[in-house]
Amino acid sequence: MNTNDITTEEVIDYRICEKEPITTLGAIQSYGGLIVIQNGNVIAFSKNIPSLINIDPNNFLLKKASEVIPDLYQLYTTDESKITLGLTFFKDFGPWIVGFRKEENELFYIEFFPQPTHLFDLKGLEDEIDLLSRKFYYPTKDRSEFLNEVCHIFQKYLGLDQVFVQVFKEGEIIDIVAEANNGKIEPVLGLHFSSKEIPSQARDLYLIQLIRFKQASNEAPVDIVSKQTIDLRHSLLREPSKFMTVYMQNILASTLISASIVVDKKLSALLTMHNSIPLLLDPRSFERIKELVHKVSLELFRIDDLIKKNADSKLWELLNQDFALKRLAAIEQLVSTPALKKALDHTSVVVVRNGKTVRTVGESPTGECLEAVIQKTAQWSKSMNFSSKLTTDLDLSETLLGNFAGAMRISFEDISVLFFRKSFQSELKWRSSIVESFDKDSHVPRFSPQGSFQYFIEEFKNQSSPWTEKDIAFGQVLANWISEDFES
Repeated sequence: MNTNDITTEEVIDYRICEKEPITTLGAIQSYGGLIVIQNGNVIAFSKNIPSLINIDPNNFLLKKASEVIPDLYQLYTTDESKITLGLTFFKDFGPWIVGFRKEENELFYIEFFPQPTHLFDLKGLEDEIDLLSRKFYYPTKDRSEFLNEVCHIFQKYLGLDQVFVQVFKEGEIIDIVAEANNGKIEPVLGLHFSSKEIPSQARDLYLIQLIRFKQASNEAPVDIVSKQTIDLRHSLLREPSKFMTVYMQNILASTLISASIVVDKKLSALLTMHNSIPLLLDPRSFERIKELVHKVSLELFRIDDLIKKNADSKLWELLNQDFALKRLAAIEQLVSTPALKKALDHTSVVVVRNGKTVRTVGESPTGECLEAVIQKTAQWSKSMNFSSKLTTDLDLSETLLGNFAGAMRISFEDISVLFFRKSFQSELKWRSSIVESFDKDSHVPRFSPQGSFQYFIEEFKNQSSPWTEKDIAFGQVLANWISEDFES
C-alpha cells in the first residue's frame, strides 16, 4: 500500500460514508496482538504485544525476529512449508492461538488470538446447508425463501442473536431480504437503504477479505508501532472503520461477523451476524465458515440459473409455434397471443419501427406521452432495458405519463417492443442515512429509535410493480428470439 494513498483521519468527514477509510489506520482490535516481519526483521507490532509475550518494546522494532522472538520465529520457520501464500496457518503458542500469514514481498503477519469461549457447531451447520441445497433443487426457485432458511441455520449452529442477508440490487438500493432474530437486537427485515452507505472501497474490501470480524464494539483499538504503512486488508484483527463501530454500538450489538456472498464473481450480498454480548471466537473456524458461505453463493447462482431456465422453457414453448416468416409480422403475431400475457405480466404492448407505432395491444399510452417514451427509450443502449419509475429514469412529468409508470424495452435494429405497466401506490421502509456528527470524544449521539435504524416510510405514487428476475429472464429470451434469423 502506498503511503501517499492514505487519507489521514483529520481530513475525513465522518458524516459522509463514501469518504470513510476501509480500516482504522494503524490499529487493530484490542483482544489480540500483531507482529509483522519482513525479510526476517520486525517491521511493526501492536502496542499491546509486550503484555502478551516477553519482549522489550524499546529493543524490538527493526530487529531480527530470530533474536527478539526466537520461540515464535522457530515455530513459524519450522512450519513454513505448510504456510500457503495468502492463507493463515494456526498453531497453539502458550495461552494463545497464533496465526501465521505469508504475503507478497516477504511479509509475514503473526496474529495472536485468545483461546475461544464460544464454539460453533460447524459439522451441524455443514450438514444442514447440504440438506438445504437438495431441498431447493427442484421444489422451489425462490431466492428469499432460500436465504431466510440460510439465516436460521447459521443462527442455530453459530448461536448468535441476529443473522440477516442484505442484497445489492440494480442501481443504488440494498434490500434486507432475510433474517433470523431472537429479539435481543432490533430486527431489520424488509428495510431498504442506499448502497452509498457501503461505499465502493468497502465493497472492494469485501471481495478481498471474504469474512470480517469485530469482537467487541465498545473496546478501544490498539495502535501499531511502525515506521511504515502496514496494509491490514487481510488481517482478521484489523480495526473496522469508525462508521462500523458506531453503527454496532447504536444497534446494541457487540460482536460482528460479516461474510461476502459472491455470485458470478460479483458481490451479490452480505451475510451479517450480530451478537449482543462480546464473544471470543475461534479464528480457525472462519475459513470453514467462508467455505460454507461459498456453498450458499453457488446455490444462489444455481437458483438464478433455474429461474432463467424456467423462463426459457415457458417462453420457448410459447415461441415454438408457427409464426410469419418476416420478423415484424412474427413480432406482431406474438404480441397478439394471449399466452404472452401469462408469461410476462404487463398492461399493454407497443411495437415500434423506425420510431413509429405499428401495433398496439391493450391499454397503452397514447399521443404525446407515447411519442415521448419512444423517443426517450430509444436512447437506451442495450437490447433489453427496463424501468419501474419512468418519471425519474426518463425525466418525464407525472402529468404526461398519466397512469403509466413502468416499461420494458426489447429492441433489434430498427424494431423495438415496449411492454408497459401502470403505476400503483406502495410504501418502502427505509433506513435513514447516518447524518449525525462522529465526534472524536466518547459522547457520540444515538439515533432514534434504538440504534442506527432510524426508519422512515417513502410512499410511491408513480411507480410500477418492479421488474423481477423472472421478468428480466423472460425479456432476455424475447430479445434473443427477436434477433434470430427471419426473412428480410
